[in-house]
Amino acid sequence: MNKQSLNNLNNAKELDKILKDLDKVEQKVFDKIKLSNEKSNNIKYEFQKTIVLYHKLIKNLY
Repeated sequence: MNKQSLNNLNNAKELDKILKDLDKVEQKVFDKIKLSNEKSNNIKYEFQKTIVLYHKLIKNLY
């Protein structure tokens, strides 16, 4: 194998490692976004539940 081919092979291996690391980071980011969205949806649900309860309470007062 000549020097250029060896350099290309080493560069390809390094690029493959970098891409695998990027995949791991991307997955972590997606997991964080998913968790954040789930928390956000839970907060929205609890807020809506509270509004419904207040609405019922106000309705019962009249």
